[in-house]
Amino acid sequence: MSTGHLPFKYSISKHQSLYLPRMVPHLDLLLLACVHGTLISCILLITLFFNFICLLLAISVTLLSIVFIDAYGILCLVSSSFATLKYNLELGFVLLLCRSIHWAVDATLALIPPFKLAASELKAKAWYIIDHLI
Repeated sequence: MSTGHLPFKYSISKHQSLYLPRMVPHLDLLLLACVHGTLISCILLITLFFNFICLLLAISVTLLSIVFIDAYGILCLVSSSFATLKYNLELGFVLLLCRSIHWAVDATLALIPPFKLAASELKAKAWYIIDHLI
């Protein structure tokens, strides 16, 4: 068997022709069908992925809302003890404020005699200067 369309000639035996690739009829249509199937499967996978993401988002939002509702219910039950604690903290703050004002008044009263002494000395010096100028 020789080929006439090639620039060189060679011969192939019948035994060798069994192992050579043969032309597949309508190979272009088969490749087009494979590409078309791949495109459709990619679109379906993208749609499936998008649906899966939406489902996970919906589940997480639902879970968070359930957690918030349960936390609100628990806080409503515990709020009575928090109210008592709040009033005790307010009373403690008021007592601390009263005590700090008392300390400030005591400190101010302790500073008044030296201030009066310094003021009276300054007043005496001022009268001495005024008496000597006149």
